[in-house]
Amino acid sequence: MTSCYPALRGKFGRTEYFLTTMPVGDLTSSVKFPVEMPEWKEYTIEERYQRNLNMKRIREEMAPYFARDDNRFTGSLVLAVQNDERMEFEHLSKLTGDLNTLPGLYKGAACELGFVLMSGQEVLVPLDGQHRAKAFKMAIEGYARNDREPPTILPNTDLARDTVAVILVRFDKKLSRYIFNKINRYAKPTVKGDKLITDDDDAVAVITRGLIRDGVIPTRLVKISGNTLNLNASEFTTLSTFYEANKKLVAALPIPLATKPEKMVPDERARRFNELQVEWGRLLSGVEEWKKAIKVPGEAGNPTRIKLRGASLLGRPVGQAALINGYALACMKDRARADKDELVAKINKLDWSIGAELWRGLLVSPNRKILTGASAANNAGLMTAHMIGSALTRKEAERVIKFAYGNAATNRHLPKPVALSRDELNEHRLHAKTGS
Repeated sequence: MTSCYPALRGKFGRTEYFLTTMPVGDLTSSVKFPVEMPEWKEYTIEERYQRNLNMKRIREEMAPYFARDDNRFTGSLVLAVQNDERMEFEHLSKLTGDLNTLPGLYKGAACELGFVLMSGQEVLVPLDGQHRAKAFKMAIEGYARNDREPPTILPNTDLARDTVAVILVRFDKKLSRYIFNKINRYAKPTVKGDKLITDDDDAVAVITRGLIRDGVIPTRLVKISGNTLNLNASEFTTLSTFYEANKKLVAALPIPLATKPEKMVPDERARRFNELQVEWGRLLSGVEEWKKAIKVPGEAGNPTRIKLRGASLLGRPVGQAALINGYALACMKDRARADKDELVAKINKLDWSIGAELWRGLLVSPNRKILTGASAANNAGLMTAHMIGSALTRKEAERVIKFAYGNAATNRHLPKPVALSRDELNEHRLHAKTGS
């Protein structure tokens, strides 16, 4: 059956293309994924022009979004058209007859404006957007893991009537690979900080923005882009560091999460937001160096933060991550009985200076270069948890020693944990309560 779609004809370099819209149902009924093509297995590595489908991502993220969200939206897909011999483009001049009847400004444009006619024999092969195309199909048809379980994605036939923008090019194996590679090579992934600003689906991102909005850490003190702070930066931390810290903390709260932190439903999200406000209140008022760093959030406080960053690991994002990782791990290992005030008091007794022997090989190299990255933060977090009284497993302890000492790890042992007298704990609680 012939189908007709409104279209613009264009040419980029040597490639003619058609920009059109079509119902999602038409797209899914005609689409064929490269891995499903009989000849795909015969293609050499130099001829292939698509990656394998990530079905987990499609089932758990993309298809549910298209099936359930009434505000769903997506950009255009790039499709190569196989069996395109009967696909035609008819521009408006064929319908209007004499272009001279159009105003002069419209005559040139009318030749590139018209309709794409498709015979029904065409096969649409995704060059960009194959995951979305597969997710469309799954969202329309629904998905169940097996016949015995209820569907995890209920069919949404309304999606089939939605119209999606597509860019059509005639299929050619070499050209298809070329277009795929160039689209993916020059596509710029979203910077993590920018994504955290705009992501409304990630519950932890929403909570993180809310905590900043409410002044838990003033907006001025949070660097939005990047994972590091230079020595003269006026900020206290970075958005990505704060976000990752919230993921750790929310997973360590007394009542375990029902889902992944990012997938919290609205009611749980609101409850966890309130709990995290309490956690950050304890940490930012209880960790002495942090309390000093944010006491004056305006420009007058910049010298304090700069001085802290030059001398202490707690002024560096990786040191902040190590503290939170260790604190969260200690809370998780003893959810029911953890004395969080005592943990914070012990954190204050640790030497967080850049030259401290405790962090050599974990957060600071022998030449006093700050180590960065998840491995450094995670292993230093294990050390923090150990030092404030959390019992590490043998495997965890060996991992920390190996990371810090490498080949020289033989006969090395973790240092003794911090001891805290009752008077010291009471004094800490008094200071935290009064803010002095």
